[in-house]
Amino acid sequence: MVRALLLTMISARGVLRASCAAAFVPRLLAKRRLVLVGLLSILVLLCSGCSNGSQARPVVKINILTWPGYGPIYLAKAKGFFANEGVDVECQIQEDTQARQAALVGGQIDLVGITLESVILANAQGIPMKVTNITDISNGGDGIIAKKGIESISELKGKRVAFPEGQPSELFLLYELDKVGLRADDITPVYTDDAGKAGEIFAAGQVDAAVTWEPWLSRVTDSGKGHIILTSKGVKDILIGILAANSNRLPQDLNKLQRFARGWYRGLQYYEEHPDESIPIMAEGFKMPPDEFRSIIGGLRFITEAEAKEYLGADGSRGSFFQIANYEQSLWRKAGVIKTPVDVTQVYTGKVLAGVQ
Repeated sequence: MVRALLLTMISARGVLRASCAAAFVPRLLAKRRLVLVGLLSILVLLCSGCSNGSQARPVVKINILTWPGYGPIYLAKAKGFFANEGVDVECQIQEDTQARQAALVGGQIDLVGITLESVILANAQGIPMKVTNITDISNGGDGIIAKKGIESISELKGKRVAFPEGQPSELFLLYELDKVGLRADDITPVYTDDAGKAGEIFAAGQVDAAVTWEPWLSRVTDSGKGHIILTSKGVKDILIGILAANSNRLPQDLNKLQRFARGWYRGLQYYEEHPDESIPIMAEGFKMPPDEFRSIIGGLRFITEAEAKEYLGADGSRGSFFQIANYEQSLWRKAGVIKTPVDVTQVYTGKVLAGVQ
């Protein structure tokens, strides 16, 4: 009987153990499942973070000056055109030409807003800069103002003329002097920091004439302190607004610069189709009243995509810039600003625009 009782107890213990084991296994599996789900969730989050990082849009950093010809940058950014092309754009205004060039050489920026004549001069000074896009051409927005009694460029001989040295205004003056047979040493130069300062000191009565731009052209004539003897309206080979990149970094930056260019032309197209909506957006970028912006933008002409491609030779040709750049360099050399000529084919490229379809 005792043996039977022991056997019964042993049998019952076995059943109990089996029952406990049967109850424990699902709980264990459930715990393991929860841990596995948690680990997978963390892994998904980590992978998601890595994916976002790897897909972050490249950034194009630009320095420009206060010139409405660069307005489509702000418009394209506000409308999301750059983002749609897979690039972010950071644009800052820097009025000092040397500071803009130093930032480009130092790698702080990817593009600089400047003019073709300035790029030619920069290359002559050993600065690795290459035109990648054309934005606009002055069409009345620049001009030469003079005191009463001075009615033409020929009458500037022996007069004090204000303009910024080594900048587009100087080449514009050289261009006009050359047309009437005068040279740089036929006038007395008064150098200023920029074209706006030239207008200021003319209005103050310190010089006989000045090479300046809007709004100083209008301010001087409205005040009666002087008059305009000529403007850039109709000029084709001077005062061409461009964007330039660091020649040494161009190969590695090519893709993002092409993305930027596509966004730029989408912004330009939007402006042409919706000017009344676009002007306040662009004016805000320059912290300028819309009416003043509208007035100044009337003194320039935006360059179309097709024109820019032809200028720069996006089809593999030398493009129109070959002759234009050679002519501008000849003016710099005649004035003694450039001593050793540069290969003008090295100051511009059509490769960026070749990727714009």
